[in-house]
Amino acid sequence: MRPNSGLPARLFGLAMMIAGIAGWYYNRHLAATEGAFYIRLCVFAPLGVFGGLLILLRPDWIGPIRKDSSRAQKTSLCAVLGLMAVFSGLDMYTLTSRQHPQPSKIIHWTPEMGTPK
Repeated sequence: MRPNSGLPARLFGLAMMIAGIAGWYYNRHLAATEGAFYIRLCVFAPLGVFGGLLILLRPDWIGPIRKDSSRAQKTSLCAVLGLMAVFSGLDMYTLTSRQHPQPSKIIHWTPEMGTPK
């Protein structure tokens, strides 16, 4: 095995983790400022983080599960899917359960605002 044979896969895993964290942050920011969020990002963000972590740690496990796949590969894939489901549910629950402040409305200045009544 060459020393850099897993480097592209590891970089892809790192990019997945960064995209998952960025998606999670954007969804939180959107929920806090607009009062709405994307359900798809609730699923994508944990998948990006945990799937990227698995690819970063074990790039040789990339690809579909075959008959000759090890028990550890199958178990880790099930663990990633389980963690994704749990954290997606928690993220969706926290985003829907708390009240997010609505953004303040901007009132444009008019000349009538400076005159006493």
